Amino acid sequence: MRRVCLAGMLVAAAAVRAHPQQVFQSASASASASASAGSTPLTRIHAPSTAALQELLAIASSHEFDSRLDVWAAHAASHSLDIAASPDSLNTYLASVTAHLPSINLTTTTLHSDIHPLIHQQREQRQQLAQSLDQREQPEYGETWHERYHSYQDIQDYLHHIASTNPNHAQLVNLGTTYENRSLTAIKLGHFSPESPESQKPGVLIIANQHAREWISAASALHLIHQILADELGEDDDPDAPFAASRKRKGKGKGKGKGKKKGAHGKAWAGTRDLLSTFDITILPLANPDGYAYSWTSDRMWRKNRQPIPAAPEGCVGIDLNSNWDAHFQPWPVERACSEAFPGTEAFEAKESAAIARFIAGEGNRVHSVVDLHSYGQL
Repeated sequence: MRRVCLAGMLVAAAAVRAHPQQVFQSASASASASASAGSTPLTRIHAPSTAALQELLAIASSHEFDSRLDVWAAHAASHSLDIAASPDSLNTYLASVTAHLPSINLTTTTLHSDIHPLIHQQREQRQQLAQSLDQREQPEYGETWHERYHSYQDIQDYLHHIASTNPNHAQLVNLGTTYENRSLTAIKLGHFSPESPESQKPGVLIIANQHAREWISAASALHLIHQILADELGEDDDPDAPFAASRKRKGKGKGKGKGKKKGAHGKAWAGTRDLLSTFDITILPLANPDGYAYSWTSDRMWRKNRQPIPAAPEGCVGIDLNSNWDAHFQPWPVERACSEAFPGTEAFEAKESAAIARFIAGEGNRVHSVVDLHSYGQL
């Protein structure tokens, strides 16, 4: 199988309120003196240089710490590292850093004193919203549908709705199934007709949610599907025009009359039509549906898939899909399977990454570009 290298995109940034900085110059320094027992603060560690940042990352990903620290982001420009961890784990990590690098001068900023109340608040809001939506007989798939997060099944229903109501512009694509037998369902956008259902245009693949907890990446991919169709179907005499009315209302006063669109929306329509006339765009909103479902029901911060690992320590499951590709693959021993960054023992060991790679390599799909959506924030 040919080697695949994916581009990463940062699609969301966390909005956090910084607390006063603390300076660490020895192993005795405490990063979380004010943190309560059982809390998980989010802390930004500032290193003095790029080389020092690489040292911090190396220690954080070592066997001693890879299952105790949750590294959210490494910021190359500011030489900083964002870590969610218990106060004890964070202090042990900082002590190890200063033991390895006695002369290093670090500062830390508490971005949030405890992430758990945020997770609990979001769960309550989601449950309240679900109860109100259950009273509706039929879901509404307009712009407002994209103002909230949706379960795996809701997303499946949405994708099937899009394909059934837009046969000239959208096709369902099943890339495969997961360990828990969920479908890797994608939408292929283009210009299709009964006379020529098979396109010969080059393909673009957009995937999201390799990391289960990054819900906003899936939501962004879903809204991209909506927006492309809304721009494509800008005329109400189109055979697939369920989005046309809302799009025309938004563009009211910016050009009237068929074929005479003006202003920003007219340019968007023209640009989208040029895009779909040139490429077939396949969008996979949930590359990790098992992990995504688990993050809804059990562990909001779950990152990997849910595939069992042979000979792994008891209770340790899952592979980090983003690290399971063959490009620059570095296997880890099965003893480290508890780590949320566990890449597997061999490339494409995960059913999801293997299925996506087969789709990319398939001659009939003509994939020329792959975009991988990731996020940081939107707990």
